[in-house]
Amino acid sequence: MIKKTLFLVLILLLLPIKIHCKSKDTVSIYLKTAEKYFQNGEYGNAKLELRKILKINPKHRAALEYLSKINVIMMIVQENLEQGKKKIEEGKFAEAELNFREVLKFDKNNKKALFYIEELSKKGAIEISTVSISAEKITEAPKFQDNYVYIRLGIIEYKKGNYKKAIDYFTQVLSLAPKNEKAKKYLKRSADRLLEPERKAIEKERVQLVKEAQKALEEQQKRLAKRNKEINPLFKEAKKYYKKKWYLTSTDKFTEILLKYPEYQMAMDYYENIRADMKDIAAQRLTTDLEKLSYAKGYVSYYEQKLPDAVSEWEKTLRLNPKREELESYIRNVKEKLKDAGRLAKENELDEKIKRLFDEGLNNFNGKSWIGCIKKMENVQQICRDEQFPKSLDWHGRAQEYITKSVEELSKLAVRPAKPVVPEKPAEVEPEIDVAGAEKKYSEGLVLYAQGKLFDAVQKWGVAVSMNPNHEKARRAFQKAKKELEIQKK
Repeated sequence: MIKKTLFLVLILLLLPIKIHCKSKDTVSIYLKTAEKYFQNGEYGNAKLELRKILKINPKHRAALEYLSKINVIMMIVQENLEQGKKKIEEGKFAEAELNFREVLKFDKNNKKALFYIEELSKKGAIEISTVSISAEKITEAPKFQDNYVYIRLGIIEYKKGNYKKAIDYFTQVLSLAPKNEKAKKYLKRSADRLLEPERKAIEKERVQLVKEAQKALEEQQKRLAKRNKEINPLFKEAKKYYKKKWYLTSTDKFTEILLKYPEYQMAMDYYENIRADMKDIAAQRLTTDLEKLSYAKGYVSYYEQKLPDAVSEWEKTLRLNPKREELESYIRNVKEKLKDAGRLAKENELDEKIKRLFDEGLNNFNGKSWIGCIKKMENVQQICRDEQFPKSLDWHGRAQEYITKSVEELSKLAVRPAKPVVPEKPAEVEPEIDVAGAEKKYSEGLVLYAQGKLFDAVQKWGVAVSMNPNHEKARRAFQKAKKELEIQKK
C-alpha cells in the first residue's frame, strides 16, 4: 500500500515537468510552422498557428511580434487594394497598377491583386504581364517588406505614446536602410517625446536658477559700470603720460589700475608693451641715441630694484637732456629711499615675505593641493595690492598664473565622473576648504549661466564645490546644469 502511494506521488510530481516540456515543444513547432507560412505570404494560416501559441503562453514575445507584423501587412494590403479600385473608377489605370503591385510585394499570391492586374492587361490598360510583375518585384520584397512594416509599426506605437517601442522599430528600419528619411524623422520625434517629461522637470528647476543668474549678471554689470567710472580717469591719465614718453610714470599708473582690476586688458597691453620696449632698448649696444638708452637702462634697473644703477643711468640721461622733468622726482625719491635704511629693509622684508608665500603656493601646486595653492597665491596678491612697490605687479601676475592653473586642474576634477573611494583608514587631515573662493566661483558661474554659457557655468560650479563641498547652492546648480547639458547632447 505504501509503495503504491509513493508511486502515485512521484507521478504527480513529474507530471507538470512533462506537461511543461510538451508545451515548450508544441510552441516551438507552432512557431516554426507560423514562420514558414509567414515567409510564403500565407498570413491567414500563420495567424492560426500564432493564436495556438498565445493560448499556451499569452505573453510569447516572438508570437506577438509576428502577429503585429501580419496585422500591419494585412492593413497595407487592404489599403492598396482599396486605393487601386478607386483609381480604376477614376480611370487612372497606371496608378491603380502601382497599388496592386504594392500588394504583391507583401502578398505575392493575393488573388484580388492578380485578378485586377490581369483584367487591366486584357483591356489593354497596362502592357506588363502579371508574371513579369511578380518576378520583377518579389525578388526584393523581404527587405522592403521589413522596412515598410517596421515603419508602420513604429508609427502605430508612436501614436499610442509607446515611444521606446517606436524607437526600436525605427532603429530596425535604419539598420536595413540607413538613409530612410521617414524613419529618421520619426526616430527624432520619438526621442524628443521620450525626453519631454525630463526636459519639463529640468525647465521647472531652471526657472529659479535663471532668476538668481539674472540677478548675478545685473550685479556684475553694476560692478563693471562702477569699475569703468573709476578706471576711465586713471587710464586717461596713464595714456597721457605714455604719449609724453614718461614711461616710468605711465607704468606706475597702469600698475595702480592692474593691481585693483587685473582683468582690465587694455591697461595690461600698455603695461606689457612699455616693459618689453624698455628691455629691448636697454639691451642694445650699438645705438647713437644715448639719452634713450640710458633712460631705458635706468627703467629696467629701477623695476629690478637695482636702485643705485637706476640713479646713475638717469643722471646720465639728465646730462644729455636736462628737460627730462619726470626723472628729477624719481631720482629724488630713490635717493631718499637709499638713505632711509629702515624703508629699504621694510621693502626687502616685504619682498622676502612675498617670495616665501609664493614658494609655499608653488609647493602646494606641485603637490596637487590646488586649493592650498590658490589660497597662498591670493595672499601674495593681497600683499601686492596693500603694499605697492616696484615689483608688486610682477609678483601679482606670477601668482595669478598659478591661480589660473589650479582652477583649471580643479575644473578637470569637477567634470570627471566621480569614483567611489573606500579609504583603508579614517582620514586624519581635514580636507582643504576655500569658502571665499567657492563663493566667487559660484557667482562667476551664475553670470556665465545668465549669458547662456552652460558648459563654462558647469565648470565654475564644479570648481566651487571642489573648493567648498558644503556649498549647497553651488552643488545644486552644478547638478541641475549638468542634467541640462546632458539633455542638450541627446
